[in-house]
Amino acid sequence: MKTYRLIILFILLCMQWDMHAMHAEELFVVHGFKAPVSISRHDNRYYISNLGDRHTPGYIDIADQHMNIIHHKFIDNLKAPRGTVVFRGILYVCDTDNVIGFDLRTGRQVAVYDFSASGTKALSAIVAVDNRTLLVAAQDINMIFSLNKRNRRYTPFMQVDTPVDICLDELKRQLFVASAGNNNRGNGRLGVINLKGRTPTYTPLSDYTGHIRGIYLFSNLLYFTDWMQSDRPVGELKSIDISTRQVRSINHPWMKLNRPGAVVYDFRLRTFYITNQEENLLYRVSGHD
Repeated sequence: MKTYRLIILFILLCMQWDMHAMHAEELFVVHGFKAPVSISRHDNRYYISNLGDRHTPGYIDIADQHMNIIHHKFIDNLKAPRGTVVFRGILYVCDTDNVIGFDLRTGRQVAVYDFSASGTKALSAIVAVDNRTLLVAAQDINMIFSLNKRNRRYTPFMQVDTPVDICLDELKRQLFVASAGNNNRGNGRLGVINLKGRTPTYTPLSDYTGHIRGIYLFSNLLYFTDWMQSDRPVGELKSIDISTRQVRSINHPWMKLNRPGAVVYDFRLRTFYITNQEENLLYRVSGHD
């Protein structure tokens, strides 16, 4: 009889642990997109870049924190929009070989910066450093450019292998870089560029390699997505501690993230938003501690 009681107690404890795990992380799938490849956040609004398809030009959606679409095709008729950033009322969009600025209130185009002379066809990510400077990643030519908005000129900032995503730590003056890697070999890396001083310097964050697609910095953690195996849809959301360089998985093994791409984190809702370009959807992962 005592043995049966122990067995029942063990089952109840397992059920409680499982319920806690389900409460700690819940996965929601949001449909209604056309190859969403990038997502950025500004003032509780999310700007989602859709590559479109052969029948639909690229466009930008605006969604709320629950991924309800507030403005479908806020910006339309783009070629292949990817990374975006909002700065001083302007939405800057990486669109193939151009950076295009749009008024955040009206959607009206207010600026175009042409990068075609560089040879790029895949401007992938963008951050605003200050009133004058944007840093723009070109994944296909292994380059990060510095764009001066005042004189409309861009110059090579640093050569980095396949920079698929970048994010900025304004206080520490650091630029974090996700390299996708080459030839589907899982050799993508994470690194950081020190922006202090006259000459920027690049340092790998760790020996970790993978099929890395997106990064997001919060506090002392750099969150990133990894396809894990390029020939299979399985992927993971992970983090690396900037101080200890320790890498850990965020999602539980039961939580399948197919082809996770760009990622942002809302700390107030304890929620991640992750794009899945190939399946035309976004993941909303809630309840992370």
